[in-house]
Amino acid sequence: MSFAQARRLAPRLKATPVALRASSGCDQLALPGHPGVALMFTDGELTRIDLFRPGPRTTRGIQPGDRVEQAMRAYPGMTTEPRAYEENERFLTERSGDSAIRFETEQGRIQNIYAGRWAQVQYIEGCL
Repeated sequence: MSFAQARRLAPRLKATPVALRASSGCDQLALPGHPGVALMFTDGELTRIDLFRPGPRTTRGIQPGDRVEQAMRAYPGMTTEPRAYEENERFLTERSGDSAIRFETEQGRIQNIYAGRWAQVQYIEGCL
């Protein structure tokens, strides 16, 4: 989906001025009216959706705040690796071709969820 298409669905969605972006080709925006949801656009195309707080769920019913065991049951093929900057925590990732979903853990619970294109799901600091 292009930014223009997303804007038709969410008219209050506003792009960050290019001079203020962390990366010139990437823009990460809060979705107006949906607290805890962010959209990442890369070169004007939607490439990732982030969930930062309970409410919205994945297609398999997982949301931030759920126990890691719930996510592991819902996505049994996930790989696990140490989380950046937090070796005792994990990234749990399921990849399918060029798409992926990644769960960031904290103290046995899902803290954040990133879903979209494989390359952007791997970004650990938003657009950086």
